[in-house]
Amino acid sequence: MERVKWIDGAKGIAILMVMSIHLMQYLPRPDWVFKIFFFGAMGVQLFFIMSAYCLCMTWRPEKFNRWYWWRKYRRFAPWYLFGVILYAAYWLFIGKGEGIKYYTVSNIVVSMLFLNGFIADAQNTIVPGGWSISPIVLFAFIFPAFAFMCKTVRWVALIVCSAFFSGIMAYGYLHLGWERQFTYCHPLCQFGVFAIGVIVWDSREALLRLYDSKKVVMVGGGLIFFVLCVLAVFLNKKMAILYRQYLISLTYVSVLPLLQRCESRIPSWLVWTGRHSYELFISHFAIIWILLK
Repeated sequence: MERVKWIDGAKGIAILMVMSIHLMQYLPRPDWVFKIFFFGAMGVQLFFIMSAYCLCMTWRPEKFNRWYWWRKYRRFAPWYLFGVILYAAYWLFIGKGEGIKYYTVSNIVVSMLFLNGFIADAQNTIVPGGWSISPIVLFAFIFPAFAFMCKTVRWVALIVCSAFFSGIMAYGYLHLGWERQFTYCHPLCQFGVFAIGVIVWDSREALLRLYDSKKVVMVGGGLIFFVLCVLAVFLNKKMAILYRQYLISLTYVSVLPLLQRCESRIPSWLVWTGRHSYELFISHFAIIWILLK
């Protein structure tokens, strides 16, 4: 895929947001400071949107074949395997074995199949933060089912699936006693964010025209969605984890055209960071832990 500067810049912003919250988790700080940095966790949704956007951008129906799924798996698996080995070594030799108990054969297998998002014990333990890789890979796997549809039908299918999956997650969380973190990190809970990414791709030209003609409206809308997300986080409402990913995603939808129009001003270091965001994501926990230890 030909590199697009503003896309790499968006990924760079996303990984820096994610790394900031993970660093803040291990530093002494007042609670209100942590809540401010907590918004760094929303960089995950930016990754999801850009992942769906790039899937659409690189999709070529004439090149689709049975090797499609192997190519997608091969894109993510080597670095993920490196992460499995890296953190197992950390827990064995540096971390006093605290997390090694999760490294069972079944947890490692489901993690390498990127199904760990569905399993509480494997969701975020084998590779820290690995819950967010699971939905990226799984959505890439099912993407062809939506890619062959015309735009209108695709939108309907994505919205219906998002509503259905959100209903499942709401029922599990509210009536079956699913844990808060498990629910939020579940691939079905985040499916709607990928749907928004596909819709952004389909509407990219319209969004740019709207931004050029109604810049104040677009940026203002983004600020409104962000304020709503701030309220959801600070008020810590029980239902917030079922919808806050949509609020932050709509914030990104409103401001991504700004990033495109300012592409020439994106610094090269941020572009580099975005191009290596996956490697940084896999390894940054180990770097933080070792430095702080």
